[in-house]
Amino acid sequence: MEGFGVILDVIEKFPVHKLPTCPCEYDNDLYFFVLFTANMIEKEEILFERGRRHLANIMGEDVETFNQKEIDVSLHLLGNFI
Repeated sequence: MEGFGVILDVIEKFPVHKLPTCPCEYDNDLYFFVLFTANMIEKEEILFERGRRHLANIMGEDVETFNQKEIDVSLHLLGNFI
């Protein structure tokens, strides 16, 4: 089942319920909520990474070593120009 690994990752990060090992045994509402949340988190991580790389390029920094502290400084500097 596609997305099942992502669901397990979300459950490990947020152990709210102890879920059975077979997806067919899930409560449908909980299963679809977790699936939706996992997909949303995955999309947000992709968008964050894309934005981080773009900001690093704008600032002329190395994309691979651009960290959160540099993001904060860059946003502060860019905010002064707006």
